[in-house]
Amino acid sequence: MRPSPAYEVFVKKTSTSLEKIGSHLYTLMITLMLEGELKEWDNQVENDEEHEFSLELIEACEDRNLQLLVELFKKVEKIRSEFNRHNGLG
Repeated sequence: MRPSPAYEVFVKKTSTSLEKIGSHLYTLMITLMLEGELKEWDNQVENDEEHEFSLELIEACEDRNLQLLVELFKKVEKIRSEFNRHNGLG
């Protein structure tokens, strides 16, 4: 039985929502890192400077709260990937 068009639309919206959840978690991890372990560094950086923060950098932090968020982020990304693959989404 083929899913209804409404179901297919909701599957796509769900995929988008999972992506937004991952993005939001990543932002939370960076903010927590900059308010915690990287606070001194952040205070020395010019406001107009741009920096990229890799997942590896975040994972290297010792803050247990960050470690928990990294774990959740990885789970969300894994589920999103499996969800997209199962539904033929890019």
